[in-house]
Formats: sequence, C-alpha cells, structure tokens
Amino acid sequence: MTIKGNEIFYEFDPFELTDTEKPSENLSDAVEDIKNFVLDSVLDSVGEARSPVSGYGKFKGLNKDYKKIKGKQSSSVIANLELTGDMLDALEVVEVKDRLRIRIKGSESGKADGHNNHSGKSRLPTRRFIPGSGETFKRDIISGIKEIVGEYATQEPDTTVAEVRKAPDAKEFTTTPLSGPVGTKAKQWGDGLTVKKADEIAKRLRAAGNSATVVPSKKFPGKRTVITFER
Repeated sequence: MTIKGNEIFYEFDPFELTDTEKPSENLSDAVEDIKNFVLDSVLDSVGEARSPVSGYGKFKGLNKDYKKIKGKQSSSVIANLELTGDMLDALEVVEVKDRLRIRIKGSESGKADGHNNHSGKSRLPTRRFIPGSGETFKRDIISGIKEIVGEYATQEPDTTVAEVRKAPDAKEFTTTPLSGPVGTKAKQWGDGLTVKKADEIAKRLRAAGNSATVVPSKKFPGKRTVITFER
C-alpha cells in the first residue's frame, strides 16, 4: 500500500498475482470484470467485519461507547467501517497503465489510513481492507480473479465470414441434411462448436446472403455445426 498526497492505494497486476496469462481476446472486458469483482469482494468482506487482506481475520469489535453512538445512526453495530458510508463509497478500483489500483482518494483518504494504519500514526484498532507493502488479498479473492481469467482464456475469438470461408474444417458434401431437401449441395462450417459460436457464425453468414442453419453436431454431443444449403 502507498500513501501519496490525498490518496491511499494498493497496486497489483491481476495476471502476475494469479500466475496466469493475459487473455488473447477481450482483454478489456476481462479487466473490467476483475475490477468489479475485486471491489465487490472487498466491500463484502468489510460488510461482514472481516479483512479481505491475507493474514488478517475478523475486525476488532466496537467499544461500548462507540457502539451506542453508531446505534443511533445505523442499523448495524458491528465493525463494518460504515457509519455514514462516505469512506466506503469512495473506494474504487481503477486502471493505472498495465496495473490495477484499489484506492481511496480525496477527503476520505485520512479516514481510510486511520483504519488501515499504513502510516503507523493511527490510534484506532487496525482494520485493514487495503493491502500494505508485501501484502496481498486473501485466497478466495485471488482464486476468483484466476477464475475470471480462465473464463476469458477459454472463450473462442470473434469469427468473420472471411475467416469462416478459410476454415480448415469447412467442407462441402452432397447429402440430405436434417432440414435440407434431397439433392441440395450443403456446406458445413466447422463442427463441435459452442452454441454461442455457432449462432455467431450463422448470423455472419446470413448477413453475407447465405441461408445458414444451426444444427446439433452428430460427432460431438452437446455441440453444434452450421450448415448452408445451395442447389
């Protein structure tokens, strides 16, 4: 964690953190999902009065006097760092070059350091929700980031009609397809496709003036193939 001016933050590379490769496709979408996941996970942990930072457990409970004060302003009297909500509302995850930064910037940064105590000057019980130097998030957050990266890593890239026409598994054959009349000349555009991928290819083929139909794959259970028909 770094304190710089009126900003308190922790920077990390989500791919380095999880020892994963950047997705070759839809990288910006993956990063956006990771940002949202990290922010939601940190807020969920704090809402349950526990630290999202590895090595820290539940937050120390409120003393009796402060609990009474908080009880007059809030329905929750646990140490969830939320009295007015202003500090946690200021928490955000942003992109800084090729890294992500979870931070509180502005008027709430002093209050944030008071709870995290990275300056070493706070007299409040340490309730850390932004990792410090040499620290990182708990295993469940890191695992969640890794899962998101994995989902994007297995996604098939967008396919253009031109790419489909050059596909090595595209082949012509004369047969009687499931919905094709006898004697038609059909072309199969790939096989073993996901539903999403098959629908995408069919849509692009139709836009190019072809009569494309998505049918179940005979070779790969649960998968699809795309057929176009010509006489």
